[in-house]
Amino acid sequence: MADVEFGLLGPVEVRVAGRPVPLTGKQQSLLALLLLNANRVVSTDRVADALWGDALPSDPAARVRMLVSELRRAVGAQLVVTKRPGYLVRVADGELDCEVFARHVDQARVSDHDQAVRHYDSALALWRGAPLTGVTGTFADATVAALEDARLTAVEERAAARLALGRQAEVVAELRPVAAEHPLRERVHELLMRALRQAGRLGDALAVYRGLRKHLADELGVEPSGPLRALHQHLLEDEPEPGLPDRPRLLPADVAGFVGRELELRGLDEVAEASRLVLVAGPPGVGKTATVVHWAHRVAGRFPDGQLFLDLRGFDRTAPLRAADALARLLHVLGQRADETELDVLVLRYRSLLAGRRVLIVLDNVASPEQVRPLLPGHPGCLVVLTSRDRLGGLVAVDGARRVTLDVLAPDAALTLIGHVAGADRVRTEPGAAADLAALCGHLPLALRVASTAGRPAHQTLRQFADELADRGRLGGSPSTATTGRACGRRSSCRTGRCRSRYAARSARSGRCRAWTWRPRPPRRCWTCRWGRPATCWTGWCAGTW
Repeated sequence: MADVEFGLLGPVEVRVAGRPVPLTGKQQSLLALLLLNANRVVSTDRVADALWGDALPSDPAARVRMLVSELRRAVGAQLVVTKRPGYLVRVADGELDCEVFARHVDQARVSDHDQAVRHYDSALALWRGAPLTGVTGTFADATVAALEDARLTAVEERAAARLALGRQAEVVAELRPVAAEHPLRERVHELLMRALRQAGRLGDALAVYRGLRKHLADELGVEPSGPLRALHQHLLEDEPEPGLPDRPRLLPADVAGFVGRELELRGLDEVAEASRLVLVAGPPGVGKTATVVHWAHRVAGRFPDGQLFLDLRGFDRTAPLRAADALARLLHVLGQRADETELDVLVLRYRSLLAGRRVLIVLDNVASPEQVRPLLPGHPGCLVVLTSRDRLGGLVAVDGARRVTLDVLAPDAALTLIGHVAGADRVRTEPGAAADLAALCGHLPLALRVASTAGRPAHQTLRQFADELADRGRLGGSPSTATTGRACGRRSSCRTGRCRSRYAARSARSGRCRAWTWRPRPPRRCWTCRWGRPATCWTGWCAGTW
């Protein structure tokens, strides 16, 4: 049956070709039970227990069969299927409103503020009233509570995105009735206080706090949470919160022509939900920073209190950035002076500043766990994403970091990247030459960009350039290209001396792991020596010599 829509976000309903189908109370309850288990079999016994509880009819199975027959006559026999030991409802993608709602919310959480607001608008527009209205029995109580909480969370997240866009008047208008309906929900009151403060209504913001505090004391006997008390104190002093309202937006610009990495981006979404510390690891030139920055722009809307970015210079020829210096820089961009030099004092100030905030912190080129541990906030609302060419096993084992490993680009993505830099028409005209060029670059994004830039002159075909590169064994091209390549090569050089692993050294001599040199000869050093044993070597990722 075409054009079927099922609704649980309000009175339970089914629409066929846009027209609602009349249902009795028991039919609504049966349909709701089956929809909550869409495309899964619900046993006859479970249906009877859900619909009648302790007041079972004399023949529950017969009564269930009769009710299913009535529902089939109403909505169509093909939608309600008999399958032992019970029944199921067939629901296609996009037909069930609560699933569409969840999809819009997921999209909002990985979008920028403008797009996020639009997705939240679409999600909340699906609500027609209290969820599962018309259902009798207690089987749906937990689902009703979960759906209501999901709706309120979406309202809060939309309000945070609107605040980030400077639309505080809309937030005040929306959250006033929500706060009155949910007098104990702290996040709603916090956002309302911030919106009122940004609108210049300090007295009203303080009144919201007093009302919340009274409700919490009268009904629960508790005080507001620490972050709310801190916000209240800043309002009393008529001072901006630390980091607010000038929230830091320090992410670098997204990489033009970013291609591929769909699997890795989904992996980042998953691990970021499970952990507050994420490590993106991989060899030099594989695109760790570009991938993280691209992903960070997608999820920035989840972190209304700001996004920080700092290069820790863990693999420069100069010394890595010390933790104390890194903290001083972070405190400075958060509007705080860092006169102290003792690391412990800086850590305490930094963590206190981020307490109760939702900030995304990207720390690029991490050299070691010791360098980054002082930079980890103590509050679970913040997310820290690290990049490193080291595996940083200590952070995984001790600090609970979740690791996402980057490999070279897939061949199709490598060709797309070449087309973006050198010209898509040239790749379509010479697909074989473009594939050879990608292979010569080992499908590494940095190598592909440098090589594609060097091969851009209109008088030279991709085949000519690929053959020249294969014969010459290194990238030359224009002085700017050569300088860029050599600089990247120097930055990617191994800082730990000669290979400590005979396996790694032998791999380097045989060409299996050639490191990133700029001459077609076996290198004397291999950056895989950082692990010192073949079981953890990056061998297999390094390909080709520039």
